[in-house]
Amino acid sequence: MQPTPIGQDKDDYNLLFEVKAATLENVLKNHGLFEKTPDGWVKHGRTGTAKVQPITGKKWQGIYATTICGISDQNGFHAAGGECLTAVLTQANHSAIFETDGTIPTPMVLYRIVKPCRFF
Repeated sequence: MQPTPIGQDKDDYNLLFEVKAATLENVLKNHGLFEKTPDGWVKHGRTGTAKVQPITGKKWQGIYATTICGISDQNGFHAAGGECLTAVLTQANHSAIFETDGTIPTPMVLYRIVKPCRFF
């Protein structure tokens, strides 16, 4: 995935996205974004795991999780300095994968960007 930069100042962050001709189940099996455990799907971060949460929008469904991750800023790399959001949205046989690259804004800000997405 190629990063799509958003913003122009110290709060810059990347929201990466990729569209696939695949169902949610296919993405979960083949892309290694989440892990299936006896307790359900989880996302691994730098300091532990996060349970996957459901997400729905206009005619689509999906899942997301936020984890602790590293960020880079003008002072260098910080191994556990941020939070990352990973989401997979699906409508029929099409999926959109969203990931952040070490965010300074909270994942809920990014969640509000992802939630209104629509499939055409």
